[in-house]
Amino acid sequence: LGRDIREVLAAGGAVDGDLVARAIIGFCGTNDAVTKGWVMDGYPERASDAAALDRAGVQPLVVVSLQADERAVVARARARLAKAKVAALSAVPTPPAYLTGSVMTALSDYNLKSGSMSSFYLRRYENLRGVNAARSKWAVAHAAAELTRNAVRRNEEHAAALRHDEPA
Repeated sequence: LGRDIREVLAAGGAVDGDLVARAIIGFCGTNDAVTKGWVMDGYPERASDAAALDRAGVQPLVVVSLQADERAVVARARARLAKAKVAALSAVPTPPAYLTGSVMTALSDYNLKSGSMSSFYLRRYENLRGVNAARSKWAVAHAAAELTRNAVRRNEEHAAALRHDEPA
């Protein structure tokens, strides 16, 4: 499997979704993944990919969904661009339409993908949790870590109750 992925990448190709799913399923069955856990970022992108992982027994404790108002995202992108220009002492302006267009296109792509993913995880596991992505990266990371810690704690409590044959 690893050889197949390396060959595709060496040829400059994109790794097929089925190959990615097989690699992830293989990893999630390893001792490290089972005992230490795992984090996926950017995958799965489609509900069909999530369903394939589910059929293989790969089930997340928590799914963190980053949520932000589109205007806040565009404003943040413009502010970062302005800071970069000042830092580089660049006098070449980037047209706002280009910036707005590229950011809005990325947001639109994300919204298309995340909608089906959110629905899948809400229906299947009820483990989707939202984080306000308009906050600082540190606040977002802290919120995601806290959600993860809480999910792990609940899972450990559930496992302990099952070991003692108590109601979970």
